[in-house]
Amino acid sequence: MLLGASLDDAASHRAFAEKNGITFPLIPDEGGKIAAAYGVDTSRGVAKRTTFVIGPDGKVFRSFPQVKVEGHETEVLTAVKNSLGMD
Repeated sequence: MLLGASLDDAASHRAFAEKNGITFPLIPDEGGKIAAAYGVDTSRGVAKRTTFVIGPDGKVFRSFPQVKVEGHETEVLTAVKNSLGMD
C-alpha cells in the first residue's frame, strides 16, 4: 500500500491530489506527530520529503531521506524488488 503524509491540511491534500493525479491516500499530519514518529525534522514548519518502505511486519526496511522526485519511483521499486530477491 502506498500512502503520503505531510503537514498540510486535508483540503490542501485534495487540491494537490486533483492537480497532480494522485490516486493514493494523502494523510494530513498537521501536528507533525507522524513526522516525529519517523524522525523527520519539521523544525522549520515543513517536513523534508522522505520515503519509508515498510515491510509486512510493520518495520521500516529502507528509508530515502534525500528524495529527488525525478526517478524516485524507480529507486524505490528497485529497492523493494532487491529486498524480495527479484533483482
